[in-house]
Amino acid sequence: MMKVRDFNSGSALLDSDALERCDCFIVDYQMPGMNGIEVVEALRSRGVEGAAIFVSALAISASEDRLRQAGVIAALMKPVTEAELMGWIERAVEPSLAHH
Repeated sequence: MMKVRDFNSGSALLDSDALERCDCFIVDYQMPGMNGIEVVEALRSRGVEGAAIFVSALAISASEDRLRQAGVIAALMKPVTEAELMGWIERAVEPSLAHH
């Protein structure tokens, strides 16, 4: 069973006390304040290692190398089907399911 938490901004996510318990982050690339790559890079700088999936209605301007280095496993263009998103989430959490 998966537990889902949502946050209204990147800074709200970064302020959460639940970061270490997150196996996967689904982040909109275009957000007010910090963009998605900045949020994920901030997570990494704090030692948070959960996989990241980006969704965006606009082209993602970060290079593929930067995304890969940040641990972004997929960059999906909206609209994203439920099946596509769930497939990526399952790939992201599969290694951690053995630990729960």
